[in-house]
Amino acid sequence: GTQPEANDLTVVLPELEDYKIADAEPPDERPALSEKIFSFLDIVTLCRCAQISKAWNILALDGSNWQRVDLFNFQTDVEGRVVENISKRCGGFLRKLSLRGCIGVGDSSLKTFAQNCRNIEHLNLNGCTKI
Repeated sequence: GTQPEANDLTVVLPELEDYKIADAEPPDERPALSEKIFSFLDIVTLCRCAQISKAWNILALDGSNWQRVDLFNFQTDVEGRVVENISKRCGGFLRKLSLRGCIGVGDSSLKTFAQNCRNIEHLNLNGCTKI
């Protein structure tokens, strides 16, 4: 068979094959679709998308996309300022945060986190030796 074109979204996203963003009626539905798509992305992809344009930055860094964050795969790179920035950006939305193994996170960044993230339901601090 023939290989699909790289930009053929009907192959990549079959559930959206009948929905053409340019034809959305009314126009206000387009941001809702974008928000829905962004809600399925992992944090690495969200960060990459945030670098595309100002519009994508706003969508990718919307706090509602950051309800569950697991930083275990980045544990050696995570410093306290990362936790502070996440808490400031999405504190009202953040429900679950795993800092498991993040040895660069200390008391001062958790204080900022506690002030900003009042809706947190699960916080994993296993292996955070500076706390």
